[in-house]
Amino acid sequence: MEKQTKEKIILKDAILDLEKELKNLKQQKKTITTKISNTAGNITDAQISEEKLRNEIAKLVAKEGLLEKKRNRLKEKLDETSGKISKVKSIKDQLTDVEES
Repeated sequence: MEKQTKEKIILKDAILDLEKELKNLKQQKKTITTKISNTAGNITDAQISEEKLRNEIAKLVAKEGLLEKKRNRLKEKLDETSGKISKVKSIKDQLTDVEES
């Protein structure tokens, strides 16, 4: 075999190996690109979910504040009513004492 023929065969084999490696690298790149795209989508979804949850928490905090005010008003009314009941009892007891005398 001629020297040029041997060199051609060696070069062809080298080119085939490089083409295989290039094809392999392109496939790896495609896989990594897909993973990155999916991860970016997941991050975006997570950020959207986080924003929704933050909004829900803000609404719940606002409701909590309103309920706290309402509870305090009702507690004040209960205290007032309890005071009035005590006064009425006291007056009743006094009237009962007057009747018994």
